[in-house]
Amino acid sequence: MVENGPSAIFDLICRELLRLGFHSAVLAAEPGPHGPHAPYRYAATSFTEPIQRATERIIGHPLGQLAIDPLAVPLLSRLLATGRVVHTAAAREAARELFGCGASALPRLARLIRLRHVVLAPLEFAGGTSAVLVVAAERLHRSDPGAIGTFALQASIALERARLVGALRAREAELEAEVERRTADLRQALAALEEADRQKDDLLATVSHELRTPLASVLGYTDLVLKEKLGPLEPKQRHCLQVAASSGRRLKEFIDELLDFSRHELTRGRPHQSAPFAATEVLRAALVALAPRCAERGLSLRARAAPGLPRALGDRERVVQVLTNLLGNAVRHCGDGGHLRLAAARAPDGRVAFSVADDGAGIPPEHLARIFDRLYQVGDAAQARLKGAGLGLGLAISKAIVEDHGGSLSVRSRVGRGTRFRFTLPAAPP
Repeated sequence: MVENGPSAIFDLICRELLRLGFHSAVLAAEPGPHGPHAPYRYAATSFTEPIQRATERIIGHPLGQLAIDPLAVPLLSRLLATGRVVHTAAAREAARELFGCGASALPRLARLIRLRHVVLAPLEFAGGTSAVLVVAAERLHRSDPGAIGTFALQASIALERARLVGALRAREAELEAEVERRTADLRQALAALEEADRQKDDLLATVSHELRTPLASVLGYTDLVLKEKLGPLEPKQRHCLQVAASSGRRLKEFIDELLDFSRHELTRGRPHQSAPFAATEVLRAALVALAPRCAERGLSLRARAAPGLPRALGDRERVVQVLTNLLGNAVRHCGDGGHLRLAAARAPDGRVAFSVADDGAGIPPEHLARIFDRLYQVGDAAQARLKGAGLGLGLAISKAIVEDHGGSLSVRSRVGRGTRFRFTLPAAPP
């Protein structure tokens, strides 16, 4: 119950038998892949250090150097063949075989360890008779061999348990080492992915920024020619330039969206500038940014903030970006002459709630769960982009910004009735 190692249990066996009046020793077999095998060697004895030294002087060699072949010890061969306890009163002959000593040494050895009877009992564990218990007795009662056999059986159970515990601990150590190795590999792979992701964001930001400069020149000169500042245009020439200008503006919107995305990715995880601001400020900024596009398509755009609304807490510019993204998304999906509404009010939990609503086509229910995913488009993405839709990054950026502020972004929509996005921000202390 206490000892967990074979050597400790061997020593405990010998100590307990000595306490009962028996000298004893444990012969351990050599372990192997196919089970224990000869030779057997002394793994423990009940001898005190003086008796051990005296015994080794009598037999002429250290006990630890003995290698016992069962073929040379008939008593041991019989035990291994039957698997049962064996004993003999021919103690001196057994001692000569077990200790490898000459006949002249036997009388002194018999007097030293009170050797009259020898009992051998098998210790079964690790797939066979892995050890043998050797007991020397001065007197042997009829029940003693059976009792020693029972003692050996209990010791075998303890030894098997110790073996299983040792194997379990070794397996646990192997698993822990494997987990640590794989964790290190995963950390290394994650670091490589993060570095690759950072390089991708840097490249995306650089390419997007570099594309804006020549595109601005292209759009500027196209508008200059369309206004006939450089001379009159033929109808076919005007049509071609108008198509080029429209495609250029759509490309500019894509680049702006990529820049917003790359800017968000590069600053993700960094603390944002948090300061109180009035809800009317960000509503007005989003209104001004989208008013020209709404006017072009005859859209009705209204904004309203509830009276007595507390100031919101967060990064004002990033909140304006969220409202602009949501409002731009509403403009794209609202039919000409439709209605758009911006609103700010106090949420039931005391936070400041912002909403952007339209009366457009609405979003089918099967798409609602994925519209905040990057690059996700409702319907055919290619056709949507031909109609002026973005790359599908605006909603993902908006959701990430709101969550960085400790808020949440949700959507409600009905096909044919319109869509409403709503997000909340912390309220600033009064």
